[in-house]
Amino acid sequence: MLIFIAQLGGKIQTPSEILMMTFGAIVTILVLLYVYFKGTISFPLAKRIVRDHELQVFIAIFLCFAGALFTSFFGLSTALGAFTGGIIINAAREAHWIHDTLQSFRVLFVSFFFIGIGLQMDLLFIYENLWVISLTILTVYLTN
Repeated sequence: MLIFIAQLGGKIQTPSEILMMTFGAIVTILVLLYVYFKGTISFPLAKRIVRDHELQVFIAIFLCFAGALFTSFFGLSTALGAFTGGIIINAAREAHWIHDTLQSFRVLFVSFFFIGIGLQMDLLFIYENLWVISLTILTVYLTN
């Protein structure tokens, strides 16, 4: 779907770029399907990872950045790669401790996400269409 959306965006891409994006998408889908059907996975050197909580954090961050780098290399969204890395971390038996540890990071990244969305707002558009926006909000409020 990302490949088709990129084509609709108006950027002309060569057949080799489309082929690379397709290959990256297939590999990403295969990794996600493997994790889905396998249920849980085990990292190499699993006994060392279970005992070393700092190493768990490092591996979690490494997998997210590695996934983002992989998908970026193939011209896909870096968020898709980071998401894939997060799925792998979630499926790992050795990383159960990481979920509690990364809670503060999650709050920080969610804050950055909403701040980033807020910075992209076009205040002039809102001012010019204030009547339509207010009417829409009122209609939604009254129908609930």
